[in-house]
Amino acid sequence: MGYFKQIGIRVENPQNTEQRILVVDDEAINRWILKDLFGMHGIVVDEAANGMEAVSLSHQTRYHLILMDIQMPILDGITATSRIRASAQNGQTPIIGVTACDVPEVHRQALLAGMNHLELKPFNPARLLAYLAGYQHTKDRQG
Repeated sequence: MGYFKQIGIRVENPQNTEQRILVVDDEAINRWILKDLFGMHGIVVDEAANGMEAVSLSHQTRYHLILMDIQMPILDGITATSRIRASAQNGQTPIIGVTACDVPEVHRQALLAGMNHLELKPFNPARLLAYLAGYQHTKDRQG
């Protein structure tokens, strides 16, 4: 049983549609935690260990949400976000930056690159689930 199931965090998916998200973080433990959190709700989670992998995966698959670490080797999350925004496949997909860096200039750059929101580590699991549910609800209403 996963950690988040033990503490009783749930997200509703009344349409029972398959939801797929991309988790991008160079730390394997962070990817594991997020995969556990979303996976226990039947959400398919793809993983990338750096921004280059994220850009590549974003060209292959349409995601409902992308959780993007900002500071990573090979290609940082800000640059990866800019590249994803330039693509047709996930150009409009909500991207949430997940970072331990609480520097206003970094936050400004991330938002200018196209991130919809920033969440500081350690993140609030219920809030991340609410973001996914909220973005899905907005998408459903738009048709």
